[in-house]
Amino acid sequence: MPGMFFEMLKSAIWRLLYREVNHKLAIKCNSINTLHIMSTMLAKTNKRQDKGKSSWPELLGVKGEVAAATVERENPLVTAVIVPEGSVVTADFVCTRVRIWVDTNGIVVRVPKIGKSSWPELLGVQGEVAAATVERENPSVTARLVLEGTFVTQDFVCTRVRIWVNTSGIVTRVPAIG
Repeated sequence: MPGMFFEMLKSAIWRLLYREVNHKLAIKCNSINTLHIMSTMLAKTNKRQDKGKSSWPELLGVKGEVAAATVERENPLVTAVIVPEGSVVTADFVCTRVRIWVDTNGIVVRVPKIGKSSWPELLGVQGEVAAATVERENPSVTARLVLEGTFVTQDFVCTRVRIWVNTSGIVTRVPAIG
């Protein structure tokens, strides 16, 4: 009985503090009578709330340096990296990096973009189908099915997509990186 009460108390405190106050919480339980709550304010730019712009088709044909400055100004969460066309680069997905591909004259030759980060078209489909679609369209992420109402960590992970489903297995929220 005390264990159940403690879990209910911990859950209630988590919901109240995290949802009502914009804090990131770390909960550490030392004993049944002790609950330490350490909180740190989230950065002014909260990656979960404001992901910023993710694609810049208007930059095709402009100078690479101008494109890089524009990308970083319009989305301060990313770093623009100028890459000469034909260069060998790693195939990893980094959600805070935008590659600016330029020709020998320094002109942008590909649309600068972060990559697909959300799938609104999957709202209402079966969770397993959604997970397979997400992983097929962005092989750098892992899709995880999560039952609606489940408590999850609030950290931002750019290689994770949570697929929120109801008890029937239907997607209830737009799947997005995070």
